[in-house]
Amino acid sequence: MNLSDYAISLDGTAKLECPVLAVVAAAAGCSHATLYMIARGHKRASPRLAVRIASATGNRVTTSDLLPDVFGPPANDDTRADAA
Repeated sequence: MNLSDYAISLDGTAKLECPVLAVVAAAAGCSHATLYMIARGHKRASPRLAVRIASATGNRVTTSDLLPDVFGPPANDDTRADAA
């Protein structure tokens, strides 16, 4: 799941003023604007930030979702459901 879909799944807007993104940003230790730019595809997360974002979202947004070239391709939805 990408960050925008994550925010929308929690009734957020995935826009700059989205409170869901603000909460994730605070938990991940980055600015709200940085997380918004990552969500919109204007900026890439570093591997360290990707790990923190995954943790902040309860791994609903995985490191593979954020950086598939670093962490490998995301698992399909069936695999994620089995792991939960």
